[in-house]
Amino acid sequence: MNEKEYRALVQVSQSECKSILQESVRDWHYKKRNRKPATEAMIRGTICHKAIELGHKSVFESEYAVDRWPSETGLKRSQKGYKEYKASLRESGRPYIKEEDIEKIEGMLGSVERDFGMLCKGGNPEYAITGVEMGGVTCKGLIDHLPPKDFIFDYKTTGMKLDDRQLYRFLHYDLWKVQAAFYHDLYKAKYGESRSFVFLIVVDYPPHNTRKMVVEPYSEAMESGRELYLEAIETYKKYNDCEFDDLPKQKIYRASQEGR
Repeated sequence: MNEKEYRALVQVSQSECKSILQESVRDWHYKKRNRKPATEAMIRGTICHKAIELGHKSVFESEYAVDRWPSETGLKRSQKGYKEYKASLRESGRPYIKEEDIEKIEGMLGSVERDFGMLCKGGNPEYAITGVEMGGVTCKGLIDHLPPKDFIFDYKTTGMKLDDRQLYRFLHYDLWKVQAAFYHDLYKAKYGESRSFVFLIVVDYPPHNTRKMVVEPYSEAMESGRELYLEAIETYKKYNDCEFDDLPKQKIYRASQEGR
């Protein structure tokens, strides 16, 4: 299954669960039906993920409108002629990205190959699992890399410093644990096998440091992530088919839920 086919499936994903948990129901409901174009940062992240999974960034340059104004002209982007140049790239209909971002991707790929290459030899990149019932709804997931045994791998790119405090924030406050639990349970429901979930993280600035974060099947983080995605699914079942004006108007912030 290619990514376009996967995205077209009307099934609940881990990203939708996180959106429900982090935003008001009205925000989630509106954004679900009014998708915004991808930002430059989102496009850069997508290219990097694709390049990691398939082995080389050059595969994607033909799919994107790459801004090479500085190297092609020797001029700054603030100088005369650049606006027209950028407009012509936008008119191509392809996602826009700067050549500096391609350089970042190359640096990140080097670190990924050096630090994670042996881990990710063999197995299946972009492994789709669809049509699985969890919490009373049909769910789907697109695993970044599924090795032959033991683990489920997910690549993450970030501009944040990878110290222990930040990893804790990623896991709990940014709800990475929801993704870990969702994919673990999705895979187990489909194949009857429990695997550790591993985040493979790379920083998008030199020297492109990396770290691994492992969420074990029976850890507190996994249990907490499971409780949260099941809570999100209950909200989905309750409000997905509602009219916008019938949705609750506020999301209550409870300090006691921090790091839950």
